Amino acid sequence: MRLGNPPVKVSVLASLLVLTVSFQVGVAAAVGLPSSGHVYTMTNDPAGNAVVVFNRAADGTLTKSGSFPTGGTSIGFFATGNQNGLLLSQSGQCLWAVNSMSDSITAFHVRGDSLKLVNTVASGGRRPISLTEYNGLLYALNAGGQLRDANVDATASDNISGFTVGFGCGLSPLSGSTQPLSDVSTSPAEVSFTPSGRVLVVTEKVTNMITTYTVDKNGRPSGPNPQPSAGGEPFGFTFINRGQMLVTEADCHAPQPPGNLPGCSVPPDAPALSSYDVADDGTLTLIDNEVDDQAAKCWVVATNSQRFAFTVNALATQTGGTPGLPPAGSITSYHLDPDGSLTELGVTPIPLAPVGVPVDAALSLNSRFLYVLSEGDGTISGFQVGSDGGLTLLGTFAITAVPAIATNGPFPNGLAAR
Repeated sequence: MRLGNPPVKVSVLASLLVLTVSFQVGVAAAVGLPSSGHVYTMTNDPAGNAVVVFNRAADGTLTKSGSFPTGGTSIGFFATGNQNGLLLSQSGQCLWAVNSMSDSITAFHVRGDSLKLVNTVASGGRRPISLTEYNGLLYALNAGGQLRDANVDATASDNISGFTVGFGCGLSPLSGSTQPLSDVSTSPAEVSFTPSGRVLVVTEKVTNMITTYTVDKNGRPSGPNPQPSAGGEPFGFTFINRGQMLVTEADCHAPQPPGNLPGCSVPPDAPALSSYDVADDGTLTLIDNEVDDQAAKCWVVATNSQRFAFTVNALATQTGGTPGLPPAGSITSYHLDPDGSLTELGVTPIPLAPVGVPVDAALSLNSRFLYVLSEGDGTISGFQVGSDGGLTLLGTFAITAVPAIATNGPFPNGLAAR
């Protein structure tokens, strides 16, 4: 009867089918062909933080799929700014989220358009705002100095703290990994590994410093090594595979009178994008510095091709708008030369409700689509990335039924895409 043969044939055929599909998906991502994926953001809710998942169609449009509680709480807003508060692993199988009020990090395993909560761990400090991952290590940036400045916790301070990533995406604290920044309160924005994993980098907005740490073979950092930024208020940054680092400089001017929110308008500000070489010992060497007139240049992403970068400018004045006030926001496109020099290509306005301000950006896995998160109106705007770096608006997709500003928050935070 040969009952054993057909299952073997089916198994072989099934394996070949899986390999074929995997190969096709890999090729599509590698050459930038249309493919589907997902986009993620956080509710950032003090009553209970959650990750919101969107299905991304091959044409870049988004459809809300579900919401997955983190088990932690967040502060409801990020007026001082951050990048990578929500982080997708390099493999796309893990997603980690900061819970800025409960001082914790939640690990999820990605299962298509669903997320499985694996564990939630203490962040190693107060007020986690940014995450980075490399080869089984994850580091958190804690902005505890904000609590010190607000007279909430006189002992809190800024730091970085490390974790090992276990099977299934779970996190375990890495002993001896916690290190201070250049001062107890620096208003940091982002932490990230260099592409080699040998250096950790942190941007500090108040001190105008970029702080680096060398990382040993056991994943533990030595530092800090603070170095002056080329421009004022270094904010978001990203790396390209050549090892060069792109850093935004918001350069918002001092508040007048003291105690008011910082002003962000041009002039007097000189917002810029800078490029650096980062040596294995953490030393920074400036390559280029491009100043433009788009206020509050805060977030930056670069395409897989290494040819283009996009900055999101939070308070860039829109037609008919008031300088430094919402609604505001734009995207500046840049061409990247192999030597790290920058050429501005143009500016694209962000579609916003009367209260909108952009607060983060992410590129899809194939770099065909750029997504921008807007805080006040609670939306994600999608753009198609052209072969020349140009942007075409695809649409604006609601995270919540009612704009966040209408209910005094919470305001969404963090953006990741595949």
